[in-house]
Amino acid sequence: IPLSGQCKLVTQSPIDGTVYQPGTAFTARWTVRNSGDGAWDTQNTDIRFMAGDPMHTGANAVDLAASVPLDATLEVIVEMVAPDAPGYHITYWSVQEGGVTLCSFYVEILVKK
Repeated sequence: IPLSGQCKLVTQSPIDGTVYQPGTAFTARWTVRNSGDGAWDTQNTDIRFMAGDPMHTGANAVDLAASVPLDATLEVIVEMVAPDAPGYHITYWSVQEGGVTLCSFYVEILVKK
């Protein structure tokens, strides 16, 4: 699931391929720009886990704290824990409005013992 839709990735941390030991806690951060047709409002828009490895420690969906006007940026912060199994692990997230995916983004890590 590539980055797609009505947003553009501005920054991401950690970068893809970052190495973690099993069970290591880390914070995933994405800054995305609203490049769609209108504002993302707090009433209808969520950040949602879409697919991949469920490394997040919180809920599968998070409400927007504030509306995001067209061409403005949103910082998405998700607390995660590296899986126990060694190898590459990827987690996909999205901005969804009324159940429709507006855009998606991901982070991929490498777990080594």
